[in-house]
Amino acid sequence: MRFHLAMGVAAVALFSVPAFAQTPPPAEAPPAAAAPAAPPPAAKSWKDLITVEGLADAYGSFRPGGSATVPVTPKAASFGPMNDFFLDILERKRSDPGQDLLSVLVRAELDGKSINDANVLMLATATLVAGNETTRTLLGWLAWVFATYPDQFQLLRKDPGLASAAVEECLRIAPPVQGFLRTATQDTEVRGVPINAGDHLFMMYLSANRDEDIFPDPDPNAFDIQRKVESGHIAFGWGQHLCVGAALARLEGRIFAEELAARFSELQIARPPTRIRSVLQNGFVELPMAFVP
Repeated sequence: MRFHLAMGVAAVALFSVPAFAQTPPPAEAPPAAAAPAAPPPAAKSWKDLITVEGLADAYGSFRPGGSATVPVTPKAASFGPMNDFFLDILERKRSDPGQDLLSVLVRAELDGKSINDANVLMLATATLVAGNETTRTLLGWLAWVFATYPDQFQLLRKDPGLASAAVEECLRIAPPVQGFLRTATQDTEVRGVPINAGDHLFMMYLSANRDEDIFPDPDPNAFDIQRKVESGHIAFGWGQHLCVGAALARLEGRIFAEELAARFSELQIARPPTRIRSVLQNGFVELPMAFVP
């Protein structure tokens, strides 16, 4: 996501987002953080490649008129060096394991058999995507809601202690992942709707987080950082599928919200943003904004 920032009045030219909104901290990327050697220079582009937007650029999907069958682009070819880098780390972790995620994965078993390199590689890449795309999407949405609901931003400025509540409310109304697919393992029923074993389901977190029975007052479609609810949102999933980086994402979001409230008096959307076209990801390709001191 390109997240532009303008200081002062709207007439000031836009410039690109600071690095904190584009690069995940090492703690969010366990496979890379566990590497004993520095990644190659090309690695600086991997963080943008392993995103919904990056995959769209690489393979043509998620774009108007895009197709997943178009020829592989030079950007898509970047997956090769990235995979080679991780495979090299896997070999070292087998002979010299540590306390990191890759060391756990190379020794893990499923049904009594070791997980093969292809699956370990997939899990490592998925971890990078989860800690990269979703967190910077959250930061983008925080800026968007504060600009769209200026009264709520002023509440936060008056009481910075509401920062955590603001992050939770942002995650509720605009979860970085809007839905996910699951397959029913047995016959069941949800609110009178029969579901058969084997049925494919699309779980819409975006819809569930606005359930009138759970968030009745005020309007569940409104952003309210003083909202009082008995049950929380499911932006991070639940149960065994709960996001492993939830605590870190909340911390980053809170710090971001606190800094916005401390440094700026007003946030403005400079021009209509461009949204990612995806049934999975809920975020922006571009979000032009002005931050007024």
